[in-house]
Amino acid sequence: MFRVALKSALFSKRRLAGTALSVIIGIAFLAGTLVFTETMKRTFDTLFADVFPKTDAYVRSSNEIDMGFGQKQYDRLPESLIAQADRVDGVADAVGYVEGYARVIGSDGKPIGIDNGPPHQQGPR
Repeated sequence: MFRVALKSALFSKRRLAGTALSVIIGIAFLAGTLVFTETMKRTFDTLFADVFPKTDAYVRSSNEIDMGFGQKQYDRLPESLIAQADRVDGVADAVGYVEGYARVIGSDGKPIGIDNGPPHQQGPR
């Protein structure tokens, strides 16, 4: 059986070379994809690990607001909680952090710009 397969393969050398080349290219693309994926994963892991290198814990409210598209926003915590967390043994420094959306309001009391867009003048003033 092996002899028949060998004769058939040697008889059509062009088909053998094409098949071998396609297998080699396929494996090369697969290896390249795996290397690229691991590189991207390592880059993001390093990036997120280095953003707050001295931060060990986050304290946030348990009340969630669903913002849509998988985003969540949490209620604000009272400022007295920062002082309380700072008094816990082993805490070097407790810092408050507020993140959110801000809207620029003009002197006439109306918002400047469009919703979720950059501020710009709306016509002559």
